[in-house]
Amino acid sequence: MKVLVAVAHTSEASRRYEADFRKQIEAALSFGLRTGAVTIKYISASEGELRDNCGPGSAWDVLHLIAPVQISKAARYITIYLESSTGSLRGVSGQFLSDLLSATQIPTIAVYSLDPKSPLDDLAQSVVGRCGVSVVAVNDVSSRNLQTFLAKLHTGLENSDVLAAIPKSMPGILVYPGSASQSASKVSVEMIASKANEQAQHETAWREIVAEKRKLGHFDVFLCHNNEDKPSVREIARQLKEAKILPWLDESELPPGMPWIPLLEEQIDNIRSAAVFFGSAGIGPWQQEELSGFLRQFVKRRLPVVPVLLPDAPAEPELPVFLGARTWVDFRSRESRPLERLIWAITGVRPIDLP
Repeated sequence: MKVLVAVAHTSEASRRYEADFRKQIEAALSFGLRTGAVTIKYISASEGELRDNCGPGSAWDVLHLIAPVQISKAARYITIYLESSTGSLRGVSGQFLSDLLSATQIPTIAVYSLDPKSPLDDLAQSVVGRCGVSVVAVNDVSSRNLQTFLAKLHTGLENSDVLAAIPKSMPGILVYPGSASQSASKVSVEMIASKANEQAQHETAWREIVAEKRKLGHFDVFLCHNNEDKPSVREIARQLKEAKILPWLDESELPPGMPWIPLLEEQIDNIRSAAVFFGSAGIGPWQQEELSGFLRQFVKRRLPVVPVLLPDAPAEPELPVFLGARTWVDFRSRESRPLERLIWAITGVRPIDLP
């Protein structure tokens, strides 16, 4: 996913907002940024920069536009303040902005109001009407909720379903679908409640299945890793659980202060496969112990033992001899659909559409 962020550095308020926005969007998309699945480009919200980056042939999936907006309700006139070539304010009309973006091929634009007293409804409708793209009007989102909103919005973009992405608890956010999906009439958060319920039911289902597996001690995969790679492995473990696969991850299964070897020995016979993770840190001391003992039990029992290359693994990783002949899963390449391949290795069931 390619994300474009345009900010008009026209006031102290916009500079503060940009600093917080950068922090929140990079936190929300941290895993994608680490794996290379997401790229973010920051530009100035000036006429020249917008024309250069948003014209025909642009490959961005979403534009986040942050600039001061002034609304004249009596005259229904919108002024949006872009950054001039000299860094000063340049007020343009909503129609001018719509014309500026009319040639864009960016499917979704999120516009942010720096002033809760200046809602973006009219501006959003103008852009949708002229450009045919979907617009998310972010009228008032606290810093605390911004990261949640950004994560859910980009999940919706990945699933081609922006409407289902916006949290019900954020009534200040409105979605105006482009002409390709619906008419440009306003869609409120309440209208996506049914989709939100479907998502909630899915989450309840996988949580119940994972909880039942844990209760019975039926683990699907042992995650062997260097402790320095914990953040990446933890994220993969989360995605596996959402696929109804229960991983054995030390921090989730071992009580604090207890020796890990006896507890793992009690459960090792109930684990059906192993994934051995390799990142830039190489093989850690705990991983060496596990490799010398527990993993050989999996090999002896003829269970899958899968080498997994993390996003920061070296170009030519050095794998242990007994893993060298095994097909690895490579998270350095998103195109190979590594999560689906890992699930295939664990379950033995190949996804139908996997190349």
